[in-house]
Amino acid sequence: REEAFPYLRGVARADLEALAAETFRDRVRGDVNPTVERLIRDRIAAGRRVVLATSSIDLIVAPLAAHLGVRDVVATELEFTGGLATGRIAGRALFRGEKLRRVLAFVHETGADARRCSFHSDSIYDLPLLEAVGEPVAVNPDFRLRKIAVRRGWPIIDCR
Repeated sequence: REEAFPYLRGVARADLEALAAETFRDRVRGDVNPTVERLIRDRIAAGRRVVLATSSIDLIVAPLAAHLGVRDVVATELEFTGGLATGRIAGRALFRGEKLRRVLAFVHETGADARRCSFHSDSIYDLPLLEAVGEPVAVNPDFRLRKIAVRRGWPIIDCR
């Protein structure tokens, strides 16, 4: 937490947001998996609330969320003071237990019931969150998550 991103210390939030938008536009947008993009857009069109929950930095994933039409993001956040990055993480990084805690807090704050939510992941590290929702889905799962998903009869989406 203290030395997470020392090279960002003193960089203005607006500059980081502009860099993230430019990078998404020029280097990332073309790599967005069309099957996953269609899945997300179909869920939004069906009236489902889609939340992007990621351990990545919020500023980095914001352009992706905007591109997909996702309004809600639960992510690791950079700390800013006076509009300038401190180089540290605000709070805790969204890994494992912290991701579970923050996503379930978000679900609760919005008045939803986790048993009526779905969660899609590719990583065994998200297993606690997959187990906490009513509809766990493995998307391009790593080997360990695939084994568990098969054993438990969870849907698996392969779209590489």
